[in-house]
Amino acid sequence: MVVLTSFSFTLCLICFIYLLAEFYETFRRSLQFSVVVLVVSIPIALEIVVTTTLAVGSKKLSRHKIIVTKLTAIEMMSGVNMLCSDKTGTLTLNKMEIQDQCFTFEKGHDLRSVLVLAALAAKWREPPRDALDTMVLGAADLDECDNYTQTEFVPFDPTTKRTAATLVDKRTNEKFSVTKGAPHVIIQLVYNQDEINDQVVEIIDSLAARGVRCLSVAKTDSQGRWHLCGILTFLDPPRPDTKETIRRSKQYGVDVKMVTGRPCADCEGDVPHA
Repeated sequence: MVVLTSFSFTLCLICFIYLLAEFYETFRRSLQFSVVVLVVSIPIALEIVVTTTLAVGSKKLSRHKIIVTKLTAIEMMSGVNMLCSDKTGTLTLNKMEIQDQCFTFEKGHDLRSVLVLAALAAKWREPPRDALDTMVLGAADLDECDNYTQTEFVPFDPTTKRTAATLVDKRTNEKFSVTKGAPHVIIQLVYNQDEINDQVVEIIDSLAARGVRCLSVAKTDSQGRWHLCGILTFLDPPRPDTKETIRRSKQYGVDVKMVTGRPCADCEGDVPHA
């Protein structure tokens, strides 16, 4: 190792003098080239230089409020060519915004009444349990909800993909149930599924193509049969910096992929918003 190191230093010195004498290079450029040759020729120096470089890089990243826990993380990040990102809350704000468009399937229902029914399928006088309840309770007339007494409540279940509640109208003493959830789940409950299924599927597909999400609301009649009252529409807007982040990632050669549990048609509609 001593012989190799001595030989490397001698070689670098020769290169340094040769560059100055024959090619009339500047002192700085000649020194830079000689250092590169020295690093390559002495294996033990390579590790020191790499560690020093990563440490300097870590300091620069800290100025941008980036915490580096391991120096090797910088080297690993430099080799990333694909970024897989969650959608909700990462690419989007995770703040659902109700839209004015509402599809109704029963006479006497409109956006306002469907919102009230959706709120009845939640604990409307308690803090919202999730983003959907936050959206619904923020848009519904909660004073109207106080005309009902909730006798039973089934919170959202990822398996059934819906919430449900049993209520009694204080004014008429009428007892009924309401539910809200994924359209393809709610349609399976209604008594006239065969009649309206094609219409519902067409609505869902057209909304998904525009990146608009939907929430179905149903209610039971006096015989206990489920009736689809309406389909609420809402958006989860992208974060203000999402578009620029994706653009810069692609500029640096990093392909961005969206990871989500939603159908492909829904996700394709989200792309134009980003």
